[in-house]
Parts: sequence; structure tokens; C-alpha cells
Amino acid sequence: MHEHGIADRIVESALHHPDRPPGTHPIAITVLVSELGGLTRDALQANIDHVCEHEGLPHINVDVRTVPLLGSCANCGHTGELTEDLACPVCRVGRVRLCGGETVVIESCRYG
Repeated sequence: MHEHGIADRIVESALHHPDRPPGTHPIAITVLVSELGGLTRDALQANIDHVCEHEGLPHINVDVRTVPLLGSCANCGHTGELTEDLACPVCRVGRVRLCGGETVVIESCRYG
């Protein structure tokens, strides 16, 4: 279950972030996830709840924003959002190099 590992890393990153005010805990986190990642808000929230329970932390509310997969076309040079079949939307050729949108990124974290 990859969601648990991702949830663990998100909580760990929020707890050790240099901008975390002393004596606070993360209370809300917004993450950006790839549309291909298959990571849903409900699955991520359940796994973050599990991590918080295990670590004795208060509840952290999770918001998930889905971002498109981005690629650069080797055929026509277009860089941008890819189609569902991972082809270039301009020339429809499938020779693309991924250049963004394939990771999970913490967009923001609120502490309280």
C-alpha cells in the first residue's frame, strides 16, 4: 500500500520543516498529486490519520489537488499537458519525455 509510505513522508516532512513555528503541530496540509498516481484524498487522509494516531499527533486535515502530467515532445517540441494515452496533444506522437506532474508535492502546511 503505497499511500502509507507517502503519508509517513508527508507527516515527517511537515514535522521537520524549517518554517514550522516552535511548539506547533501540522493541522492542515495541501498536497499536489499526479493524475496518474492514483492517490485519492480519502486514501491519503486515512493513512495520515493512521500515522498521526501511531505518532500521538493531533488530526491533520488533508487537501489533495490533482495536477496534470507534463511532457516534452521529441517529435514537435511542444511542452505541456499530455493526453490520457501519454501522447503529445499537438502532433499526437507518443515520443514524450516527462517533465513534471509525476510526483507528490506538499504545496502548503498550516500549523497550530
